[in-house]
Amino acid sequence: AKQYAEKSGISLSEQLFLTGYSEGGYATLATHKEIEEFYSNELEVTASAPMAGPYDLSRLIEHIFQQNSYPSPTYIAFFMTAYSDIYKWDRLHDIFHSPYAQMMNGLFDGSKTYAEINSQLPESINLLLKLDFVSDYLQGKETEVQTAILENTLLNWKSSAPIRFFHGDLDKTVPIFNATNAVTSLKASGGSDIELITIKGADHGTAGLPCIFGMIEFFNRLRVE
Repeated sequence: AKQYAEKSGISLSEQLFLTGYSEGGYATLATHKEIEEFYSNELEVTASAPMAGPYDLSRLIEHIFQQNSYPSPTYIAFFMTAYSDIYKWDRLHDIFHSPYAQMMNGLFDGSKTYAEINSQLPESINLLLKLDFVSDYLQGKETEVQTAILENTLLNWKSSAPIRFFHGDLDKTVPIFNATNAVTSLKASGGSDIELITIKGADHGTAGLPCIFGMIEFFNRLRVE
């Protein structure tokens, strides 16, 4: 960002605001955590506004696996495929039914939109994922997978900078418990200026603009001209 600003003739203040929506909301909180824990001598977060993100990954995956169907199978597929690649599980055929197991790497080569991928996958959990995998996970037997997910769950750390979570209360893709659990956990860990702004009557799609407007208002109150 600094390099881009310098090349573009944009002057920067010393304030650092972080925000993002959905996966970007997760990335926002992960970046905030990383900076405060490991780079506080180089960067100081002014405030962050994570929006509609899956912060409590462990609870979210458990919740999805307990449902009969999930409206965004693309997210399950992307998550499991990405983690399988990063952690070298090589277990797509253990996780997904055929023909979906064979399709996964091709679905996420960057050539397809979310809608295109979603249309090729079933919303039914039982049709997409193998019953043995789901059952073992819920019984605590998939320790390798659960350990990786727990490592990336963004709870139980102390934030020094203010955080405002924004989330729609009717979100079925990334349920609002992700935000409520994060707020409870971060406050219990010693964070003081942490709040959740609930977007009433909004789901994962319709909460977008209200979240953005709320985020801008929050940041503007903290900006130093």
